[in-house]
Amino acid sequence: ALKGGNAIIVCPHPRSKDTTIKSVAYMRSELERLGAPVDLIQVVDNPTMEISGLAMAMCDTCVATGGPGVVKAAYSSGRPAFGVGAGNIQALIDRDADLDAAVSMIVKGRCNDNGVLCTCEQSAICPSEWYDEMVEKMKKLGVYYVESDEDVAKVRENLFPGGVINKKAIGRPATEIAALCGLTVPEDTKMLLVRVEKYGEDEILAKEKLCVVQCAYKYDTWEEGVEIAYQNIMNEGTGHSMAIHSNNKAHIEYVAVKFRSPALSSIKWGPPALAAPWITAFCPLPRWVPVPGEGTACPEICGGTTWSISAGWPISFRAKKSPLMRRFGRTER
Repeated sequence: ALKGGNAIIVCPHPRSKDTTIKSVAYMRSELERLGAPVDLIQVVDNPTMEISGLAMAMCDTCVATGGPGVVKAAYSSGRPAFGVGAGNIQALIDRDADLDAAVSMIVKGRCNDNGVLCTCEQSAICPSEWYDEMVEKMKKLGVYYVESDEDVAKVRENLFPGGVINKKAIGRPATEIAALCGLTVPEDTKMLLVRVEKYGEDEILAKEKLCVVQCAYKYDTWEEGVEIAYQNIMNEGTGHSMAIHSNNKAHIEYVAVKFRSPALSSIKWGPPALAAPWITAFCPLPRWVPVPGEGTACPEICGGTTWSISAGWPISFRAKKSPLMRRFGRTER
């Protein structure tokens, strides 16, 4: 909002009220330090559906994140609206990737904010011959591996009772989620890594999981690995993102064409959960250039081998010249 020279009113979900109010307080404090009007960012202290509906009807533009209910309300508000659906980021590891670096980023990304962000990796997909090594490296980072069919079934049944995400698991620590699923894990467990074989519509755990639980897959060929990621995202998360750990240009472009992606950008310096907000908020927008097939790619922002791909999500940006933008060093694009 501020990049476009606009003010913003945040209407949080009641369950996230306290953290949202605290976050906005930090933002307002920084605005004050910079000499900008603090009311450029405001928050509803006691959110209700009625207040959110009123804000939607009165604002110039509405951005709604969450379930289909709030997105539908935004589109029905009579105002221009952007609805943000589920994310289901797949982390695809190529054979020429640095496995240590990839595992580190994947675990950090999955654990960021206890896994509630749509930019957190939901699945780790690696070559078959690397699978055991990947699991062992994750274990050293505080990950508990759920391997037996019985334990995997417990996670599946308790995390998605009746096919719907269990609200008691959302954003909770790994130890609490394990207890919810009837598992006993070490107290310092950061994440649950679940062995799965099926994907897409055939595996409920392949959906977005708003907690520190991740699926582990193996593939024999690059095309097979891409197909796993594709089916998972097409089942849930279409139009969002995925991460590719690769140095192989042909493999990266194969993914772009497969996903009919309009955007492909390098964010090697960190996992999508950390890199995507950074690029959105602080990076100057790159110039998009065509690549073979139906995708477009931007030049590398920071260099490296980890790529974030927008799977079917058209990107547009329009900003006005404003004193605020000039103050923060922004230019019109």
